[in-house]
Amino acid sequence: MSEVTVFIRESDVLARFVKLNDYVIHINPIVANGEMPHRKWDVLLADIGFKSARENLDLTQSLRYYFRVGRYCNKCIFVIPDNNQDEREYTDKLYAFEDLISKNNVVRDFARKHTWILPIHGTTMFIYYVTFCEKLRSMDIDCVYGLPSLRATVSFYNLDLVESGRIKFELIDCSRKPETCVYYNMVKYSEIIRMDKDARFHAMGCNMDLFATYIHNQFFNRVVSIDTMSYRRAPDNSLKTHGKYRCTDPNQCWEWFNVWVRKAINRDPIKPRSHVLF
Repeated sequence: MSEVTVFIRESDVLARFVKLNDYVIHINPIVANGEMPHRKWDVLLADIGFKSARENLDLTQSLRYYFRVGRYCNKCIFVIPDNNQDEREYTDKLYAFEDLISKNNVVRDFARKHTWILPIHGTTMFIYYVTFCEKLRSMDIDCVYGLPSLRATVSFYNLDLVESGRIKFELIDCSRKPETCVYYNMVKYSEIIRMDKDARFHAMGCNMDLFATYIHNQFFNRVVSIDTMSYRRAPDNSLKTHGKYRCTDPNQCWEWFNVWVRKAINRDPIKPRSHVLF
């Protein structure tokens, strides 16, 4: 049987695995946006969240949050604090992260205990990302590449930006344009594995279409884990209660996740398409 590791919201984890067709779905918790875990876990994923990435949350604040979360897991998986708006600000933040780990023994010892996801934003910095991840590994820190799959990012140029030396990230809504998201994540994936023979990937924020693509399309055979909260929006109209389309309690959310993952596994993978970005 094929095994898939999935992270869902901590409060919704009512069992640690589900068997569907020829798949065993291993289920682990995720906390984000400043949430604290409610108990200790063997494995736990923590992310500063989309809003913090958009607003370029201070690196120190992000790490303080991760240090607090670290008390609740034997093996944590942390998303490296990112910026999904501006290439220069993102590289500055990554440099500050690397510099802090290199110079601060406490932060470095903490980092070595856990796995770190490096979000791949934009479509121009692949060599930088590989160099960064390899630098972490040289310090005995586990590094995994992240494929943003809720809103994929591509590098955006215009004359004014180029003249000022800045490149922005343009966001693609993967619910509206899953084919375009798959295309650009294929580009990122193929460029990274061409330069890094040890590359592994985590798919971040998957909807049903991208989940199906990552597990069915052998092109993505280095995707080792996936996170999603897409199931918290009713995966089937029949599940709506009193017109509400979001689950409201753990039992309901767990039921919706089981419906969601069954429908996702039975879907065909998305065929990539590059034209018409936005």
